[in-house]
Amino acid sequence: MSQMPQLSACPSCEWPLESGDRFCGACGYDLSAVPVRPDDHPTIALNGSAPPPVPGGPDPGWPAAPAPEGPAVPAPAHLPDPTGTDPGGAALPPGT
Repeated sequence: MSQMPQLSACPSCEWPLESGDRFCGACGYDLSAVPVRPDDHPTIALNGSAPPPVPGGPDPGWPAAPAPEGPAVPAPAHLPDPTGTDPGGAALPPGT
């Protein structure tokens, strides 16, 4: 028979457990179904330092923006306001 993990509290309701309990006395949780917790192995290093740069690789700083495609003349920053019309379709005087 395999050794059941020793839990100090129910994984479902956090009720304190006694040694040898197979069910939680408060909520009825089946403690024999609790999987054994694997050893904790972090997947990344949490020491705060960046990995060393790869020789001949890209600069580890911010990524560079791609070069713009198209004409070298920039588009106008502000287009003139379109002319409006009144409910009858006639043009409104400028500035209104």
